[in-house]
Amino acid sequence: MRCASAIETFQVRLPNSGFADSGIRCVFENRLPLIGYAATARMRSAKPPMLGHGYFYERTDWWKHILSIPAPRVVVIEDVDNPPGLGAFIGEVHANILLALECLGLVTNGSVRDLDQVGLTRFQMFAGSVSVSHAYAHIFDFGGTVDVGGLKIQPGDLIHGDRHGVQTVPLEIAEKVPAAAHEILHRRQQLIGLCLITALTSDAMIAPSYWVDPKSGNNYFVTVQYPENQVKSLEDLKAMPLRAPHYQLQRTIDVYVAPSGEDLSIPAKEISRIVSATQLPANIRINIRGLVTTMQSSFRSFGFGLFLAVLLVYLVLVAQFSSFLDPFLILLAVPTGLVGVMLTLAFTDTTLNIQSLMGIVMLTGMVVSNSILIVDFANRLRNEGRGVRDAVAHSCRIRLRPILMTSLATIFGLLPMALKIETGSEAYAPLARVIIGGLVASVLLTIFVVPAAYLWIYQRRAGLQTSVLTGEAQ
Repeated sequence: MRCASAIETFQVRLPNSGFADSGIRCVFENRLPLIGYAATARMRSAKPPMLGHGYFYERTDWWKHILSIPAPRVVVIEDVDNPPGLGAFIGEVHANILLALECLGLVTNGSVRDLDQVGLTRFQMFAGSVSVSHAYAHIFDFGGTVDVGGLKIQPGDLIHGDRHGVQTVPLEIAEKVPAAAHEILHRRQQLIGLCLITALTSDAMIAPSYWVDPKSGNNYFVTVQYPENQVKSLEDLKAMPLRAPHYQLQRTIDVYVAPSGEDLSIPAKEISRIVSATQLPANIRINIRGLVTTMQSSFRSFGFGLFLAVLLVYLVLVAQFSSFLDPFLILLAVPTGLVGVMLTLAFTDTTLNIQSLMGIVMLTGMVVSNSILIVDFANRLRNEGRGVRDAVAHSCRIRLRPILMTSLATIFGLLPMALKIETGSEAYAPLARVIIGGLVASVLLTIFVVPAAYLWIYQRRAGLQTSVLTGEAQ
């Protein structure tokens, strides 16, 4: 029905033409619409075929004519008897033969039979009647113009049929008809929404419904919502007047879920579990959209960003220290900072969100600077001739003061934001809390972890060098 309305918008023919009358009815109404190119023929069944007088053709010739039409094909047969429909030419056998010839269905003003058997196939039929017998049914002409229900059809015409009837689609506009039908559907849904506002599909942001004041001409959003305490079960949902919207010509039903205070990942995991355990019928799928997909995409992006940040810091330090080992010792401060991040998030009941992830990436550069002071100064003392243990201990004592000064300055500067004291700081509180927790843990752990690792590795290296020299001297 929407196809006919779409064709009318192009004004390529009169509105009262291009379709068969109501005498041509769809046999299997629950099937999808049929569309294909017409392969025409004429038949009669009241009298036997007249051999030798041009009224009888071998069926193989007719089949060859069908194959000359582009696929997908629709067989169109005009019954010239008066009245038509005495005998049925198409039944179980011919339906299967036509299916083998890539024909999707039949359109005829005559009759059909074997409905139960044909119904088990995917062959669709549009006919004027149903007959119990084939009588003298025979094809006596094919490949010409036929008249079925007042609709004149030529070979190669594009046929569209659904439960409402049969029509032809002009070839010059065929590619534009689906988009026009979608536009008509959208406009009709808006109009129906104004006449019957359904409580679960009215929305001021997605496909809004409008009411135009006839006096002032002003547009107003019309939105209706059921009280949440009245929707407690699926039975309550089934009792509501629902209208299925469409997305790209496909029917969709939107189910909106919002957390009531918990972390977004908690309902997301539960919904994913329910969806994965649901047995879906054929041609049905469930898509999860909204902030959940955005959150998951952001987490993946920030995870890659954190890895890239650590990698770039390592490469820069390799160039500065001319060593692959010292940058590794310096980056040991990053895990210590992450320990503080996890403890702070748990202690302050803060979720892992976009702001807290940004804070982790920023924290990476901050905690590294503390271990750089220790490692760089220890290397300088070792170059002056001091032992490894003495150099590490002296470096920690000397560099502890600047480490505390810079870290405390950052921590106290972020406290108002972390405590949400300043106006508008609520959005950035997770970022501040992550940095504060990471810095505190880094200051407390870095001065123990990094020096201990430095001492262990360089003492081990010194011992290996001593062994090598002793072996060479012997």
